[in-house]
Amino acid sequence: WHIECSAMASHILGSSIDVHSGGQDLRFPHHDNELAQSEAYHNCNQWVNYFVHSGHLHIDERKMSKSLKNFITIRESLSKYSSRQMRMMFLQHRYEAVMDYSEDSMEAAHNVERQFQEFFHAVKALNREKSMTANQYWGAAEKDLHAALVQTRRDVHTKLQDNFDTPSVILALSALVSKTNVYLSTHADPAAAAQVSTVLVHSVAQYITDMFRVFGLIETHEVGFGSVTQGGGEAALAGA
Repeated sequence: WHIECSAMASHILGSSIDVHSGGQDLRFPHHDNELAQSEAYHNCNQWVNYFVHSGHLHIDERKMSKSLKNFITIRESLSKYSSRQMRMMFLQHRYEAVMDYSEDSMEAAHNVERQFQEFFHAVKALNREKSMTANQYWGAAEKDLHAALVQTRRDVHTKLQDNFDTPSVILALSALVSKTNVYLSTHADPAAAAQVSTVLVHSVAQYITDMFRVFGLIETHEVGFGSVTQGGGEAALAGA
């Protein structure tokens, strides 16, 4: 088994591989044996630059397996949840850790999706009420929110560099939404509403949209989510 993979990979990729992937169960002994065989054959000190080992999928805290009769297909999942909800659930787990698919984990993903959906609705409503070309007030509250946006950008960049830590990224974006919601709530009465910086709020929504587009949560070029709803994922699968 090990020598077959070493031979095929060496034949196709040669004496150096940049990224080698596989499940966590292949770290030892399979990939260790591949390294020993291939580095000896190629007479090199490092045959693979980076290994990417993904965690296993569990169904209700048990490893998914046909023998356990807990096997669920993507198509079956998309008949109940949207593709965006599925992706949100994936993003809430580190790729190298065990991912538990259950009603609880999907409900958690749905709740996070709802938070962002409600935020995007609020931003669109604000844009309808006050144009971004209107005079923009810039006081202490605006400076504080802008600083939070800048810091979140830095934090997200750092977390993605740390072995693609997407759960921490989602938490950071969620915290930014909460802070923006607090800012909006303090400008709820008509007098204060005139001082809301629509440009700043839109910048927060645009940044989150851009990140979600990177993660495959958003496909349009507009700010916010599209119209995919629960159970609508199978249609997208059929059209893929």
